[in-house]
Amino acid sequence: LRNMIARNELAAADYYITRKAYVASIRRANYVLENIPGSSENLRALKILLVSYDALGYSEQRAMAWFCLVGMLGYPFAVILAVVFGVDSAAKILGDMAGVYFIAVAGIIAAFFGAAAIKSNAAKK
Repeated sequence: LRNMIARNELAAADYYITRKAYVASIRRANYVLENIPGSSENLRALKILLVSYDALGYSEQRAMAWFCLVGMLGYPFAVILAVVFGVDSAAKILGDMAGVYFIAVAGIIAAFFGAAAIKSNAAKK
């Protein structure tokens, strides 16, 4: 159910990108990352953030999204490398902490973008 809700939110975000409504697509992607952190759609949400921030010219936010995307994509390779090099205990530890890792990355993303939103709102006042 959580993944279905995330997919629907991101379908709306994709639509907003086609309409060049990048702020709306950012809000939908952030909603998925903040409220559905264990979703299978988190990578897709990060890709939507990258496209939207790039279109708007927000380099700081785009860099943070890239950092998180690389971290989430690189994590499984660390497990594979541990197995290839025969460090089975490391592979087991990495595999066991995968759920916590992805939730922690989602929390970092949410905190970063929340702080950016607060700073943006303070600058408007």
